Amino acid sequence: MKQISLVAALLTLVLCYPVAAAEQPTVNAPRSAAASPIAASQAPVQTAAIENPAMLAQPPQQITHHGTSPIPAGRLYRALKTQFAGGWLGPYQVITSDPKTRTLVVRRNYIDLDNWSKWAYCQVGPLDMLDSLRDGYVTMAIKLEPARGVTYTSTTADFEGIYGLTSTGKVVPCLSRGVLEDEVLATIAAENPPPEPRRLAKHVTIRSRRHHHHRPTRAVG
Repeated sequence: MKQISLVAALLTLVLCYPVAAAEQPTVNAPRSAAASPIAASQAPVQTAAIENPAMLAQPPQQITHHGTSPIPAGRLYRALKTQFAGGWLGPYQVITSDPKTRTLVVRRNYIDLDNWSKWAYCQVGPLDMLDSLRDGYVTMAIKLEPARGVTYTSTTADFEGIYGLTSTGKVVPCLSRGVLEDEVLATIAAENPPPEPRRLAKHVTIRSRRHHHHRPTRAVG
């Protein structure tokens, strides 16, 4: 009887051990990343520019606009310089001109309100809202780049407005809307200056000397 009771006790212990082991909680199981405070602290942090959309909403004051022209760069540069200096393309004043880099810098003053509102936008503070635009001017750079069969053109415009109710105005840097640059590029693309005469003066002089070479006369005896 004792042996039978001992065997029954051993069988009961063997059968119940897996069930007890399965009911024990796992001690070293990894915690989820969502519930971990360390994982939460390691999450990517947004930069100040993203948290502050106003910083991204400020465009640069100058944006380069590009175009093309079928006219050779040297010929187009000389034609544009003459037309800007002569006022044929508007009331501009040529500030600087560089034939080596084919760059023109022109300036226009006393821009009327209609063109100013179409070309530029000025950001003024709350204290300057009562001031009125007394004058506005633009400084524009035009650059020509020669290439094979085409001339690449580019323009940048820098606007400044003078605000104030009295004679002492306040100069405010303004933002370009890009309309003036595109208008100038369209004008340049439509340019078709007449062909320039070739420099044949030296060649003509040499031929003239050959045809009018003095021949000695024979003496009549």
